[in-house]
Amino acid sequence: MENFRWKQTIKINILMLKSVGLWPKGDKIYKRDMYSVYAVISTIVIVGGHNFFQIMNIFFVYNNLETLTGTIFITITDILASMKMCFFIQNIGLLKELMTTLNSTEFKPKNLDQIDMVRPALNSWKFMYFTFWITGGATVCIWAIFPLLDNSVKTKRLPFAAWYPYNVKISPLYEITYLYQMVGISYISVAAINMDMMITSLMMHVGTQCEILCDNLRNLGRFTQLDLECTVNQKIIECIKHHRLVICFAKNCNRFFNMIVLGQFFTSTVVIALTMFQLTLVDPLSGAGFSHLCYVTSITIQLFLYCWFGNEVESKVMNIFFVYNDLEALADSIFVTVTDVLASIKMYIFIRNVELRRKIMSTLKSDSFQPIHTKHLDIVQPALKSWKIMYITFTIMASYTVVIWTIFPILDKSFKKGRLPFAAWYPYDSKKSPFYELTYVYQVLSMWYLTVTNINMDTMIAALMVLTGAQCDILCNNLQTMKIPVKSGLHSGSNFNENMIQCIKHHRKIVRFALDCNNFFSMIVLGQFFTSTVVLAFTMFQMTLVDPVSPESFTNLSYVNALTAQLFMYCWFGNEVEIKVRLFKQNVT
Repeated sequence: MENFRWKQTIKINILMLKSVGLWPKGDKIYKRDMYSVYAVISTIVIVGGHNFFQIMNIFFVYNNLETLTGTIFITITDILASMKMCFFIQNIGLLKELMTTLNSTEFKPKNLDQIDMVRPALNSWKFMYFTFWITGGATVCIWAIFPLLDNSVKTKRLPFAAWYPYNVKISPLYEITYLYQMVGISYISVAAINMDMMITSLMMHVGTQCEILCDNLRNLGRFTQLDLECTVNQKIIECIKHHRLVICFAKNCNRFFNMIVLGQFFTSTVVIALTMFQLTLVDPLSGAGFSHLCYVTSITIQLFLYCWFGNEVESKVMNIFFVYNDLEALADSIFVTVTDVLASIKMYIFIRNVELRRKIMSTLKSDSFQPIHTKHLDIVQPALKSWKIMYITFTIMASYTVVIWTIFPILDKSFKKGRLPFAAWYPYDSKKSPFYELTYVYQVLSMWYLTVTNINMDTMIAALMVLTGAQCDILCNNLQTMKIPVKSGLHSGSNFNENMIQCIKHHRKIVRFALDCNNFFSMIVLGQFFTSTVVLAFTMFQMTLVDPVSPESFTNLSYVNALTAQLFMYCWFGNEVEIKVRLFKQNVT
């Protein structure tokens, strides 16, 4: 695609920059010629003079807040435009180098498909260019004719408040100054709009180069078939060189406009605030209100341009990392793998904390933790039954999911192609018999082992929560019965004190038991909640890629239900403990 020219898209942008003295002819920089003289006149005399007289006016109105904001909210933008012009002129050599790089062979599309691929980005830039021109131009036009619209021209009011070393209300000085302000603001507007659009075009070009690079990487094989003289290695080397050029191009772009963008964002936020303040001082339906509204719209679009095209570059850069990977296949593998890895970590923590687990079990068997009478049994029975129901429910849901996983290759007949229940790499050809059958059985046994382990570790943790709550129920009951007066005097005197001491000891043991439980499963619960949210996200993503009524979708739905039940179990029994602790505090007080 030798005839393709990137600069064709931004041709009008370059032409407008040239009209205000910001684009020397060809690939040259500023030299001692007539265009440089014109650039000096436009930058210093027209733009610089316009800003200077506006700045001087601030010293005369700084003690009047309304007048000051009415002056400064435009002056700040004009000053920024002047600074941007200075940076632009200072770095014009770097910008011309970037344009030369764009015209290099490495940066050109290789075929019509790549041209079609980058065309949407080019069209979006054109659309934003004309949109920004319309809003910016409308704002300047309203400013220019505002004294005519509100008849303040009769009182010799200028479009912009400024100080001049002569009486501007005398004709023809008024008309000359009016014209000078119009020329000045026009130069500033043309320069600001086209400098911003040139910067966004650089961002756009970085993004299109990332797209071309991604396409080249995806189609290495196709290019090799078309050009038999080139090997895959040669194409990869070309892609690496292209990647380095893109990185160098992006770095040079950042060097060119980083200070400009910094100043733009800082100034625009201040200007928007001042303009909104000005809107509160005028009639919203008046000409001034409409003028301010157009100005805010222009500034907002200006910021939007940087954000939009900057985000486009970021998203296209990220595509490079996924070009050799199938995101769908990655999600398909990882959403089960993450759960399996977590189960292994939980097993390790379980084994590592074996002494703590024995201590917890020993505490449960102690006399203090045993129900004293049938009333205690009746109190704790509902909690124990709810745990049993949850255990059976969770086991059924998880087992059902694993069963579907293990027989899925049989259901969709993909076992004929050597598909395993779970995507995995093995140091042998797992599609050949008997390796396929042995690997299939190995995966099924491993998954069942992980499932049984995972279910019982989770339900064990839930059981510890239930038992903590049950002990709180027993302690509450003991304290409540102590408050009931008995005629025989059982709760009076030394018996009452002994019972109170027993309750205090019981309470201390419960607190110690709860702390031991937390030490035992705190890291497990943290990992479970973090991992489950990630896995749920991956699984829901997988569900968007398959037919909602297919067996695979049904499998994913079962998995989501099992994960939800797993999280629900922690939340439910944890909340039950918290409720019972609150009830205990209420009974004590």
